[in-house]
Amino acid sequence: MLRAPGARAQEPMVQMLFTDYKYKQKAVFTGFPSSVQLTCQTIRNVCACTYISDVWPQWMHRVINHRYMNVCWDYILKRFLKGASSECRCVQGLNKKMIRAKHIITNNPVKQLTHYNETNEQKLFKIANELLKTEKAYVARLHLLDQVFSAKLMEEAGKGTFPVEVVKNIFSNISSVHTFHSQFLLPDLERRMGEWESTPRIGDILLKLTPFLKMYAEYVKNFDQAMELLKQWSDRSPQFKSIIQEIQCQEVCGSLTLQHHMLEPVQRVPRYEMLLKDYLKKLPPDHLDRRDAEKSLEIIATAATHSNSAIRKSDNLKKLLEIYEMLGEEEDIVNASNEFIKEGHILKLAARNTSAMERYLFLLNNMLLYCVPKFSLGGPKYTLRTRIGMDGMKVLETSNEDYPHTFQVSGKERMLELQASSEQDKAGWIKALQETIAVFQQKNESFKTASKEVEEVSTAELGKRAPRWIRDNEVTMCMKCKESFNALTRRRHHCRACGYVVCWKCSDNKVALQYDNNKVNKVCRDCFSILTGEESLLTLHHQGYRE
Repeated sequence: MLRAPGARAQEPMVQMLFTDYKYKQKAVFTGFPSSVQLTCQTIRNVCACTYISDVWPQWMHRVINHRYMNVCWDYILKRFLKGASSECRCVQGLNKKMIRAKHIITNNPVKQLTHYNETNEQKLFKIANELLKTEKAYVARLHLLDQVFSAKLMEEAGKGTFPVEVVKNIFSNISSVHTFHSQFLLPDLERRMGEWESTPRIGDILLKLTPFLKMYAEYVKNFDQAMELLKQWSDRSPQFKSIIQEIQCQEVCGSLTLQHHMLEPVQRVPRYEMLLKDYLKKLPPDHLDRRDAEKSLEIIATAATHSNSAIRKSDNLKKLLEIYEMLGEEEDIVNASNEFIKEGHILKLAARNTSAMERYLFLLNNMLLYCVPKFSLGGPKYTLRTRIGMDGMKVLETSNEDYPHTFQVSGKERMLELQASSEQDKAGWIKALQETIAVFQQKNESFKTASKEVEEVSTAELGKRAPRWIRDNEVTMCMKCKESFNALTRRRHHCRACGYVVCWKCSDNKVALQYDNNKVNKVCRDCFSILTGEESLLTLHHQGYRE
């Protein structure tokens, strides 16, 4: 076995691993500086291995570093190691080939080697290889959602612990998405990369993906409802929560929550778009794959555009999940209507002796979370002291000779005298708070105006007389639960009984209306309760699952 120069005899010097594919190798070195080891470890994706038992030329260790790695390794791969499939062959042939490499490398100045540029073909291969690598990781994530989380919850639901429909509504069509990617797209990409030298193209494969993009539209549309059901049943059912937590503790989850994993399909289509754009930049105008690649990009870009608002929402949801975890998973803030604005350390001045105490603020679109930091070895953790709602909140700049950079936040719940770290930090907080208050008040005013203008149907006439519908553009939030509307996942619906504009949660009931010849119509939860004398589905959800 090879030894590093100066290494003890019992320490193996190198084990080199080769693949069947071009430009994909890995080497693990011991006995060399860490920077050299790190450089060598960047050559990845191992498919087969060969142990080299030849005498290691003294000059070779000098060129294994970050400056020479590209050209040196590329030359060795293409010239030296082609066909070196056994230890015997390496022993017999590599020494002569390495001597040739020494001549080539020593006759090329360092400046030339450091400015080595990849060919266009190599760049195209790298993009295609990146697509394959990310697709493998994506399929693994889909498997986790479909065959682990969903399967375990469905198994428990089959025992009657909680409704089977809840699990189905949470995971939507994830099984179909998983099947397509694992059984069709990924195998096609793997075969293509295996025959890349003869068929260097991916546009035709991605073109096959486009008819299946509608699966993502269904998943994205259901995403808000899935998050809400997940939160509701985690609070309601100890068995439901226990199964999820048990899986999340496994290594395969990578210390991420189920919510984090469920964001992956929402983000996947825009990633296809980014890779295709990069691929087309490197693709020659007359390349055989250009037509298919351009057509694929056009369709995928359209789908990605529709997903953009969902992507923004998913990024916001990630942040809300982080805050939820930092608050000990006890505060109900993971809600589609909540939007993260700003966070940061702050000092709170005591009312009696004006001593300053360290605190932490999270500003959302509808509330300010006033928190106390607590000691933790596992990242920042906080205890929520007070929620201050935006309704009626005021911000006032104050001056204090002993404590500079102070300002005051007052709301219905509490008044806080706060000290920022600098004048710039103070200005940033005041601006963020004032802008958030202004947006909240504007939305609230539009809600109140629309409510005043509507000619309400009396309880006695409800269902017997057609209501006046509130126009969609007159409101920006649900007139029942006040959650904000958006174009993709929280759309507007009209109650056919009272005419209010409501979200899907508040209109998930149907009842026969007398004015419409007793046809069954969608109504809000309040009208459903009045017309039927029964509790709405949403009320039942909040009260718990009933047999």
